[in-house]
Amino acid sequence: MEVQTRRKPVINIDDTGDVHKLWRANEPEFVQRISHFLAPKPIYIADGHHRYETALAYRDERLKAKPSAHSDEAFNFVMVTLVSFNDSGLFALPVHRMVHGISAKAMPALKKQLETFFEMEPLPLEKVTSPEAHSAVTLALGLEPGKMVALKLRSSAHTKESMPQGHAEAYYKLDVSIVQHLIIDSLSLSGSSVKVAYTPDAEYARESVESGDFDLAFLLSPIPVKAIKEIAEGDDRMPRKSTFFHPKLPTD
Repeated sequence: MEVQTRRKPVINIDDTGDVHKLWRANEPEFVQRISHFLAPKPIYIADGHHRYETALAYRDERLKAKPSAHSDEAFNFVMVTLVSFNDSGLFALPVHRMVHGISAKAMPALKKQLETFFEMEPLPLEKVTSPEAHSAVTLALGLEPGKMVALKLRSSAHTKESMPQGHAEAYYKLDVSIVQHLIIDSLSLSGSSVKVAYTPDAEYARESVESGDFDLAFLLSPIPVKAIKEIAEGDDRMPRKSTFFHPKLPTD
């Protein structure tokens, strides 16, 4: 690999501070060595499983129309980026939840529901920080005027019993699972016509609540990459819109 990266890259761009370099490595012997090295190793789809499933559906559709197609047909392949789980530059940033359309009578009921599972600690809204800094599952914006509220699980809280069954054990420990099932889902069942939006930008979430565009925002902590691997090895999937991987490949 070092031999290839000593060459001039085919692509070398600076994308808002992230430098992307691409080298072409097409020597048959090198490609064969890489193929043999990767062949026995498992691959985890950490981002883009919808695209992968669509590619499989397209392949099956083409094979049905042309059963005699050669294995080298383009539709038998899909472009991917492989990244080591141990890469120190890989981050799984959180995707925060923003909620709009909560009825006036639903808000007191929500607070009462939250008190069942969480200790609620109001905090000054001076700077949006990570829930990890407050040992909280999430930081809620909009529950108390001009404040954040740290939601910390009570030691007596039995969260698993209130969440969908059949998931891997690691699934029930994720902050995003707890927020999704104990808060977001309960709002959807409260009679309010709630709409949920997602953003990796905590400041944007704060501004959206302060402007009145959204009623509430729930700020989550980053998810350890090893947790994503553990969920997959439990034959399970992460909750939808759980992670925002950084850095991302440029897509322009």
